[in-house]
Amino acid sequence: MLIPLKTPEILTTPYYFSATWDGLLNVQKVSGMASLPEKLRTATPKRIAEFLAGRFCAVKAIQAFRPDWSGEVGMNSDGSPRWPEGLVGSITHTQGYAAAAVAPGGTWLSVGIDSEAMADADVLAAAKRVVMRNDERRLGARLPIPEDQFILLAFSAKESIYKCLYPLVKRSLEFSTVILEDINIQNRSFTFNVPESIEPGLLSSSDAQGRFEFRAGRVHTGVELLDVRQAGNVSRKSQGRGAESG
Repeated sequence: MLIPLKTPEILTTPYYFSATWDGLLNVQKVSGMASLPEKLRTATPKRIAEFLAGRFCAVKAIQAFRPDWSGEVGMNSDGSPRWPEGLVGSITHTQGYAAAAVAPGGTWLSVGIDSEAMADADVLAAAKRVVMRNDERRLGARLPIPEDQFILLAFSAKESIYKCLYPLVKRSLEFSTVILEDINIQNRSFTFNVPESIEPGLLSSSDAQGRFEFRAGRVHTGVELLDVRQAGNVSRKSQGRGAESG
């Protein structure tokens, strides 16, 4: 059974939905939420359940913006979600948790969210191998949180950044491409730097930031990019802290 949750406060975008389920969730329980792509027909039950739960959250997030919408969030050829015309969004899932965020494309260029379970030893091991740069390790050493917690935060932050940037640059980025410059534990925010060569003019210093939250054994991160053409009409502060479901 899928249970709506209070959404983490990591975005100003108000169209955000997250849910959890018990460890017995299976394909039958989530069938009907979305069509399963052919490439996932032979996936493990866990992977299938996570995919469908993520799509369920995406539909709920879209319907908070468009109440009469009754379509499905498909999959592009590169595996990314295919959002309805005029919307941008992001999906995440980890160990019994899924979430989706959606925003109007006329106001926002892109959005990226990620969640990681603090107890996921496999993710932690992978993060230690591929995420950390030497300057980021020095940053982590200065923070008042355990090393493992910092590493998962850094991993999740970079995942959110990549999810946000990928629809704009249309190519994969290495973990070392994005540099985490600072993490403010008190404000639950982080700043980052992306080489200008990735996409000239894509980010300003005010854009290159995100938010995070530790909650119920998970770390959640989010990054949004406001369309600079709309900057004079939309205030980030006026958007509120994500509409909460459940």
